[in-house]
Amino acid sequence: PNHLIIKIISVVLGMLTALILIFLSQKLRARIYQTDAIEAKSLLPIAAAIPRFKSTTECDNFFIRLLTQWQVRGLFKEKNISCFTGLDAEKGVNFICKNTLQTLRNQGKKILNVDIKNGNGPSDFFEILQANSNVANLVLWTDTLKLNSPDGIKALIEEKSKNFDHTIIVNSPIGANHTLAIMALADVNFICLDGWTTPAKKIAEIDQIAVEYQFKNVYWILNRAGYRPNLWTKIRSLFKTRQTEQFPQVVPA
Repeated sequence: PNHLIIKIISVVLGMLTALILIFLSQKLRARIYQTDAIEAKSLLPIAAAIPRFKSTTECDNFFIRLLTQWQVRGLFKEKNISCFTGLDAEKGVNFICKNTLQTLRNQGKKILNVDIKNGNGPSDFFEILQANSNVANLVLWTDTLKLNSPDGIKALIEEKSKNFDHTIIVNSPIGANHTLAIMALADVNFICLDGWTTPAKKIAEIDQIAVEYQFKNVYWILNRAGYRPNLWTKIRSLFKTRQTEQFPQVVPA
C-alpha cells in the first residue's frame, strides 16, 4: 500500500468530518429550545412555554393551570375568537388546540372549533359538524374557500360563533393562501412554535408579518420547551425538516 496516499486521504477525510460536525452543531444550535431565544428576537409577548409531558395527567393539569392564567389575563374572554397558527399543523398547533378545547369543555363552555381542510365540501365552502352538545366543528374547505373574500369568511365565522362561549380556529400554516385572512379576523392570535423543529431565524420573519399586517393581540406559544433529544434524533430531524425551512410565498386571500 502507498502510505503517503493513505495519510493524505486520512487527513482530507478528517477535515471533512470536522467540517460536517461543525455544520451539524451550528444547525442544531439554531433551534429555539427556551423562551429566551424568542425574547431576544421579538417584541411580541409569550403566552406559554409548554414542556414535554411524561403522562396524560401531567398534561391535563398543565393546561388547566394555563387556561386559568389566560382567563385571568383576559386572553380567553367570553365570545372571543382565538386563532392558533404555526409553521406546520403537526408541530404543536393541533396538540395545543386539542388540549385547550378539552380543558374548556371540562369547564362546561360551549365551543365552536373552526378547522381548515383541503378539498371540497359537500355543497358550500363550509360545513358544520356537531360533535356533542358543547362542541361544534366548523370546517372550511380550501378549494371553495378561495372563491370567497376575507369579509365573507369573517362574516360567516362571526355569525356562527354567536351561540358559543369560545371560538377556536386551527389555522392553516404560515404561508398558506388564507392564513393571513383568518388571523385578521381573530380577537387573539397565538403563534405556535416548536422548541426543536422551528429554526430560530423564523421568529423575526413571523414577527415582521405580525407588524406589517397589524394583527392585534399576537402572542407566542412555545411547544416542547427545553426539549433536547439524543444526537441521532437530532441528525435525522435535520433531514426531515430541511424542506420545510423556507416559507412558501404568502398569498393573502
